[in-house]
Amino acid sequence: MMLYMRQSGISANEAAQRWMLKECLRLLVSPNTGKRTYMLESDGLDLVNRILLQGGEIKKPITYKQITEP
Repeated sequence: MMLYMRQSGISANEAAQRWMLKECLRLLVSPNTGKRTYMLESDGLDLVNRILLQGGEIKKPITYKQITEP
């Protein structure tokens, strides 16, 4: 990953990348079961939509179908 970022001229550091990947894994733990599901749950998508809408990053919510079906 770092190689591709350097080739593209995108600045990054390994510590930040490591933290981000660990955080992604932590967020994949289901609050219902306490186990890592490796799947996005609907309440997680709702939270992401609220954050992105409030920040002005998106104009309308993203549906689960949009990100799970080709």
